[in-house]
Amino acid sequence: MAHILLIESDAALAACLKTALEAAEHRVSYARSTGDADKTAGAALALIGFGGREKNALQFSGPVIALGAPQDGAVETLAPPVRLGHLIDRIDYCLRAHGAAPRPALPVGAYQLDVHAKKLRRAGGTALELTEKEAAILAALAAQHPAVVPRDKLLAAVWGYNEKIDTHTLETHIYRLRRKLEDAGERADLLLSDNGGYRING
Repeated sequence: MAHILLIESDAALAACLKTALEAAEHRVSYARSTGDADKTAGAALALIGFGGREKNALQFSGPVIALGAPQDGAVETLAPPVRLGHLIDRIDYCLRAHGAAPRPALPVGAYQLDVHAKKLRRAGGTALELTEKEAAILAALAAQHPAVVPRDKLLAAVWGYNEKIDTHTLETHIYRLRRKLEDAGERADLLLSDNGGYRING
C-alpha cells in the first residue's frame, strides 16, 4: 500500500478515482488543485486528474502521473480514455521504479488476490487466472469487506466515471467469475448478492 496524492477539481471524478485507488489498497489524500500543497507530506506519488491545474507548479518531490494534458515534471501522461486497470498498473510501475515497496496480495475470503498479476490463489492451491475486470471487481469488494458494495459504487470503481456501462455488464462479469470459480473446483459463493450490491463471503 502506498500513500497517493490525488489532485482533481471535479468532485464526482475525484470520488471515482479515490474509490479505485483505495480498492487497489492505496491510501489517498485529496487536493482540489495543484496550488493546494498542504496535503503532499508523506505521499509517495501524485496523480493529477483532468481538472485542478493552476499556473503555479506542483511542489512535490515524488513521481507524478498526469491524466489528459501533459504536466511539467510528470513522469507519465495518460491520454483519455483512461482505463482504471491500466492506471493502477502504471501507478504500481512508477512506485516500484522509485523505490516503493510492491503492493501485497489482498485477502479475499480464504484466498489471496494478486491484483497486478491478476491471479487468485488459495493457500497451498494453484492460481486461478483472472481478467483485468475480474481482478478489479474482487479488489474493490475486498477493500470494503465485510461491507456490501452497492452496484453503482462497484461500477465506478471498476469501469470508471461517466462510462456508458450499466448494471447488466457488472452482473454478467459477476456471473462469469462465479462460473470460473466453480469450473476450477473453487467456491462459487465467494461473491454474494446482498441488498442491492455485492460482498465477499468469508
